[in-house]
Amino acid sequence: MNTLLLEQSATHLTRHTRRWDRRLRLVRCLVWGPRSLIFSLAVGVMIALMARLRPWLLPEEIALITGGVAAASLVSTLVLIWVWPRSTTTLARYFDRRFDLKERISTALELAGGTIPLPISLGERQLSDAVGAANRVNTARVLPLRVRVWEVLGLVLLGGLFAFLLLADNPRTDELLAEREREEAIADQIAELENLIEQIEADDSLSQAEKDALIQPLEEALEILEQPDVTLQEAGAAMAAAQRELEDIANGLPPDQEVAYQEAGDALAGSELTSDLGAALQEPDLDKAAEAINDLADRLDDVELSETEREALANEMDALAEQVEETNPDLAERFEQAADALREGDVERAQEILRTAAEEQEHRNEAAREAIEQAQNSLSQNTEQQGLRAEDLERAAEQVSPVNPGAAQQMRQAAEDMREGDTDAAQQSLDSASQQLDAGQQAAQQALDGAQQPLDESVASETEDLANELDAASDALQQANPPAAEQLEAAAQELREGDIEAAQQRLSDAADALSQQASIPPDSDLMQTVQQAQQQLQDGQQDLANAGSDAEAQPQPSGGEGQPQDGIPGEMQGGSSQGQANTENAAPSDQLPASSGSTEDGEGPGGEGVENTTSGPSESASSAVQNAPDGEPGSDSGGSSNFESNNASDLLGGESDTIVELDNNTEIPTDGQMRTGDFMELLPADVQELYREADYDFDGAIDDAYSDNRLPIDQRGIVGDYLESVNGGE
Repeated sequence: MNTLLLEQSATHLTRHTRRWDRRLRLVRCLVWGPRSLIFSLAVGVMIALMARLRPWLLPEEIALITGGVAAASLVSTLVLIWVWPRSTTTLARYFDRRFDLKERISTALELAGGTIPLPISLGERQLSDAVGAANRVNTARVLPLRVRVWEVLGLVLLGGLFAFLLLADNPRTDELLAEREREEAIADQIAELENLIEQIEADDSLSQAEKDALIQPLEEALEILEQPDVTLQEAGAAMAAAQRELEDIANGLPPDQEVAYQEAGDALAGSELTSDLGAALQEPDLDKAAEAINDLADRLDDVELSETEREALANEMDALAEQVEETNPDLAERFEQAADALREGDVERAQEILRTAAEEQEHRNEAAREAIEQAQNSLSQNTEQQGLRAEDLERAAEQVSPVNPGAAQQMRQAAEDMREGDTDAAQQSLDSASQQLDAGQQAAQQALDGAQQPLDESVASETEDLANELDAASDALQQANPPAAEQLEAAAQELREGDIEAAQQRLSDAADALSQQASIPPDSDLMQTVQQAQQQLQDGQQDLANAGSDAEAQPQPSGGEGQPQDGIPGEMQGGSSQGQANTENAAPSDQLPASSGSTEDGEGPGGEGVENTTSGPSESASSAVQNAPDGEPGSDSGGSSNFESNNASDLLGGESDTIVELDNNTEIPTDGQMRTGDFMELLPADVQELYREADYDFDGAIDDAYSDNRLPIDQRGIVGDYLESVNGGE
């Protein structure tokens, strides 16, 4: 057989086979391409339908997913069609069957490859016949490029249905947006809390005890926020609880100092004279401890103390001196003088020292209070007059600073605000300074009132024990409160020397030192960290409240019963909401008389609310809500209104301007007179007994109202005010 002819024939047949293969792949693309798109659109339609049954995906997300499925399906189809490998022999056999070539092509290729041995003459004829048959194949007729009409029609219909489902209003979209915003807001707060915890842990200026105390409320809030399906109210309540705990830390002692005070309390708990002081230090409650020290000083003045008794009181004063050594050196010196007088046996001198301290305390507080009053009066005057009063205020702050640095700081701040013309801030600072002055003066007065009592004790055996206990307390407070520790040590020494008056003064100074350290210094690293954490928590609460407000503002489907969205305060949406009072007429039944006109009353306990269609007595109660501007108190657009206790139950009795129409079944008192007076006194004896047995815990209910996770954040104050008014304003 001619080798050249053999190679040419094999090459010619192979080219035909490859050309037919490309044509076949193109035909299959036109078949399976639309089918892959039909499959993708079907998936998209199912997803869109599911998104209408429950909050799941947004329309743009559905379109993105469907587009991704379509692209992946189409690309996969094309890749499989064009990349799937097929040998020439396999293609030849396929096209022999497809084109009805009677196995000419596959046989010719096998002859050319030497697979089938044949005579030369027969082989040449076979190859020539195969080439001729291949040339006669009409590829356009046997492999036409066309698409199926029904598949294209189905593709168009599915595309139209898919577009309609995406563009038509979906009632679940708003719910999903609110849920996404809730999750995003909570996730942001989780990240903020985690970042804040990391910052506190990395702060080398804080002790480990301080870090643990700060991190604990943050971790508790974080645990609540990480719970599944937590609502915005629950998240806000957790943030508020953490902020309150941090505020308690800011108003209390640094955690590492609490241990020292507790150790000092343990040292003082064994004696009858110092048991109250020991218990107060164990809590630790420094204000209460200051009162206990003053009481101890009072007892010193009433007793002829033996040397042992004086030594015990001197030791206690030494302990108090060491406690207040850093924060109040003047007070520490007073305790030292009182302790010296006690140890010397001069009870009168110790009393005189205490009286002198009381006069100085009163004089400084009075000067400061007078300066505050003058500054408050000058707030409404011209700027020049305010500047003069600001100078007086600063001078008074310098005088009161040794006995009440917190009030002095507020006075300086008020003076600065007055110079800047910020009267509101100045008034607030003056009010705070006045309150701190009153608290400090009250604590000092209580300390001085009780300063003489230990001197009246004549139990000689307790004096030395008392001094030893004061020394032990002084040792425990060397680091936590050096001024108080110094004063207690000096007081203990005065007791040992019999100088009662000096011991009393030392105790009084120690009490002042304890009172001044009843809170963390405002310029300390711990206070700055606490304030930073409080600010972040406050910002987080505001973000959560804003998220709830934005969710409320989402448009709701009209008609039907409105349902409050998850994580949004219970506002009315759509139609009437079952189990919730109508916003315009919501009021306790004992506060508003029944309104006339057409109404629809709710069913069951509490009712469904009242839809008032006519004016009536209740209109005045709702006018504040209807007419208040947006965002103002009383508005139903997000602002909260203050609770007016005009109709609270503690105001029962007396005349009313409202005429109440009685029906024929109303029972009139037998005496024919309206009975007024105390509510309990008007009740029958058996009913009064039931009220007493109930013993409702109003204080607990008020606390729950302020911290209840189920109440919207901006409504807790109103509920708490109502409960306080029901409780008689206590």
